[in-house]
Amino acid sequence: KERIRLQEEAKEKERIRLQEEEKEKERIRLQEEAKEKERIRLEEEERIRKVEERMKNFQEYITSNYQGIIPIGWSDDLLEEDEQYYFIRVEIIVDYPANLDITALTVVDPNNPEQPDPNQPGFHFVDFEVDKQNISDSINQISSSSQSKTDNEMRTAIAVPAFCVQVGEKNCFYSLHHSTLGWKHGVKPRLHKIEDYDENDGMITYRVKLTTEIGILRGDEYIQHKLRNNLQVPFFAALESVIPNVPESALRGAFDLIQRSNNDELLKFALAYKDSAVAQYSLDILTSRKVSLFTIASKFKDLNIVSDDPRLSTAITSLIHIKNLQQHQKDKEQTNEQKKFKQPQVNERYSNGFLCDRKSIFVDQVVPDRLLLETAQQLNNTREGNNNLEYANELLRIGHISERIPRFITTLSAKQRLDIVSYALRSGVPLLIQGPTSASKSLTAQVASVGLYGQFPLIYALSEQTEVGDLLGRKMLRRRGTSMLSYVPGVLAEAYEKGRVLLLDEFDLCPPKVLSSILSALDGSTIEVDGRQIVRHQNFRVIATLNGETEGFTSQQRNILTSEVLARFRTISFPLMSREECNEIFSQLLQKSYSQYEQQSKQISDIHKSVEKYYVSDQRTDKSRGYAAMTLRNFSYALDLMVLDKLQPRDACTISYLAQIPTADRAQFNKQIDVLGSSDNFQKLRDEIIKTAKEIYIHPHPQFIDAAVYAINAARAGLHVLLEGPSGSGLTTLARFVAKFCTNKTTQNIPNEIPIVLLGPESTVENIIGSFKPQEVSGEETDLTKLIKWENGPLLIASQAGIPVILDRID
Repeated sequence: KERIRLQEEAKEKERIRLQEEEKEKERIRLQEEAKEKERIRLEEEERIRKVEERMKNFQEYITSNYQGIIPIGWSDDLLEEDEQYYFIRVEIIVDYPANLDITALTVVDPNNPEQPDPNQPGFHFVDFEVDKQNISDSINQISSSSQSKTDNEMRTAIAVPAFCVQVGEKNCFYSLHHSTLGWKHGVKPRLHKIEDYDENDGMITYRVKLTTEIGILRGDEYIQHKLRNNLQVPFFAALESVIPNVPESALRGAFDLIQRSNNDELLKFALAYKDSAVAQYSLDILTSRKVSLFTIASKFKDLNIVSDDPRLSTAITSLIHIKNLQQHQKDKEQTNEQKKFKQPQVNERYSNGFLCDRKSIFVDQVVPDRLLLETAQQLNNTREGNNNLEYANELLRIGHISERIPRFITTLSAKQRLDIVSYALRSGVPLLIQGPTSASKSLTAQVASVGLYGQFPLIYALSEQTEVGDLLGRKMLRRRGTSMLSYVPGVLAEAYEKGRVLLLDEFDLCPPKVLSSILSALDGSTIEVDGRQIVRHQNFRVIATLNGETEGFTSQQRNILTSEVLARFRTISFPLMSREECNEIFSQLLQKSYSQYEQQSKQISDIHKSVEKYYVSDQRTDKSRGYAAMTLRNFSYALDLMVLDKLQPRDACTISYLAQIPTADRAQFNKQIDVLGSSDNFQKLRDEIIKTAKEIYIHPHPQFIDAAVYAINAARAGLHVLLEGPSGSGLTTLARFVAKFCTNKTTQNIPNEIPIVLLGPESTVENIIGSFKPQEVSGEETDLTKLIKWENGPLLIASQAGIPVILDRID
C-alpha cells in the first residue's frame, strides 16, 4: 500500500509539473505574441511616420515649386519607399476665341475620377500677345470651329503644368477643363495629340511624349514647346508669370530677342512687365548702350503717364534702377582707369628707380665693382639695341635645360626673355614680370633658375588669403627633442636661408601685411621669425609675376602696387606671343614628340588663333560665359593627348580647343578641324561609356556621352577637367562617372567613394586640404602633440591614393 501511495504521489507531482510546463509555454507564447504585435505596431507607426514625413516634404515641395497645386499624375501611393518617380514641367500653348475667359481654363489630371475641385482646379493659363505673321504656319491643331474665325478673333495662352512621372514611363497625360463650360470648351493645344475621348462628358485626354530619338527624358527636365522659336517677348513674360521659378534656360530666347530690340521697345518691355527678368534685362541693355537718363525720362514723359496711371510707379522704379546701374558702371570705369598697369617695356630707353639706371653711373668719380660694370654694360647694350643675348646663349650651351625642361623651345623671343631674366638673377636684382596669361613668365623664370643653379625655383601662388606665416613660417605643435612647439619655415624663409630662387605668382593679389614682409626680406641681410634669426644666402633671388588688369577680379582683390613697392623691383613686361612664335613652338614641339605630324603645326596654330578670335568677337551665341584665354597650355594639352593617349591631331584639338565651346557654335570651326583629317569619333570609348552608364542606371544621353568622352580622354592624359553647365544639368553625376571611370582599379588603398567637396562662399582651405583635429587621450597623458592629429582633406586623400577629386560648384 505504501508503495502504491508513493507511486500515486509521484504521478500527481508529475501531472502538476507538466501542467506548470504547459502554463509556462503558454505564458511565453503570449509574451512572444505581444512582442510581435508591439513590433508590428512600431513598424506600422514608423511606416506611417515616414509616409507622413514624406507627405510633409512633398507638400512643402509643391508649395514652394508649384504654388501648392498637386502635380498631374500624383498618387499618395507613390510615397511608399519602393516607388520611384520624378517631376517634370511641360509648356502647353493653346489658341482660343477672344470671347472665352482663359483664366477659367486649367490643365487637370484626366485620371482623377472626381470633378476637379473648384477651389483648386489645376494649372492656370496666362494670355500673351503674338505676332500673327510668325504663327500663321504653326497653328495646325485648332478645331474647325476655331479655324473659321479670323486672326483678330483668336488669342494665345500658355500653361506650364507639373507632371509626376514614374520611372520608365514613356508618356504623361492631361486634360483641359473650363470652370463654366466644363470639358466642352473647344480649346485644343497646338502640339499634343489626342489620346482618349469620353463621349459621355466630352473630356479629351492629351498625350505628352517623354521619349526622343535619344531615349526617355529624366527627372527635373523642362520640356519646351517646339514652336516657341516663332514667339516674341510677351511669351517669355507670360512664362515668368505662370512659373515664378522658371529655369534660366527657358528664358534664353527672350534674352536674344531683347538684345535685338530698339530702345523704344526696351522701354515698353520695362513698363509692361514690371519686376520680371524681361524688364530687368531690358533696363540692363539700355544701360549698356549708354542711353542717358534724360533721354529715358523724356520718352516716359512723351507717353503722357499721369499720376493715377499704374505705369507711373514702374517708370519711377525703372529710372532709379537705371541711375544706379549707370553710377555703378561709372564707378567701375573710374576704378579700372586707376588700376591700369602702365610700366615701361623692356626696350624702352629709360627706366626709373634704380641706381644702375642713372646716367651718372658712368662718371669717373664712381668706382663700380665687377657686378656694377656688368650692369652698366647690360643696360647700355639694351638701350643701344646691341644686346647679343650672351647670357641666354651661355645657359643654353650648358645643355641640361633641354633635359630638365624638354618643352622649352628656344625661339628668338624666348631667348630675349631668358636673357634679361637670367641677367636679373645673376645680378641679384629682384624682378617683377608683368604680362598676359601664357606670355611665358613662369616658364622663363624656371628655365633661368635651372640653367643658373641646376634646380627649379620654389613657386608660391599668392592670394588675398595668404598670411605672413605662410611665407616666413610659424611655430607648430610638433615634437622635436623635449620641445612640443617647433618652428616650421615658410617658403620665403627656406629660399632666404638655402639660397633658392623664389617665384611669387599673382603678386598684385598679395595682402599689404604679406607684402611688407617680402619687402623687409629684400632690404636686409637677416630676418627674424619667432625669435630665430635667419641669415640671407648670397644666392637668394626673388621673381614676382602678375597679369595686371584681369577680368573676374574686383578692385578689393587686385592691389595697385605703389611706387615704393615697384622701386624695389626691376619691372619688365612680356607681350602676348605672336602668331609666328606660336607656329614655331608648335612645329618644334611636334617635331620632338610626334614628328609625323610636324607639317600640321600651322593648321593647329590656325585653330588656336580661330578659337582665340572667337572669344574676343561677337560670334558667341552665349555671351554670358565670359572670355576664355587661349594659351600655349591648350596646345600642350593637345600634345599630351597625341603623345600619351595616341589620339589623332583632330581628336586632340577637339578636346583641347573645341570641347569648351557650346555645340551650337562649333560648326564655324569645321573648316579648320577638317584639315586635320578624319576621326572615328571615339566609338570604342563611347561603347564602353554607354555600357558602364547602363550598369549603374545612368541614362546614356548623347550630350552626357559627348561630355564624358572629352573629360575621360583629358583626365586619362593627366589634365584637369572643368565641367560647365546650368544648375540641375547633372554635372555632379557626370563628374562622379568620369572620376570612377578613370580610377585605376589596381591601385592600392583606394577609398570606397571618390572624394568630393561641395564649395560655397564659406569654404576654407581646410575644407579642401585638411586640418588638425582634437584627439581623445587619457587623463594622464602629458604629450601635447598627441592632443591633436592631422586629418587629410579630400584633395590630399585623392592625391595620395592617385585618384580624382571633385570640386563641386568651384565658382
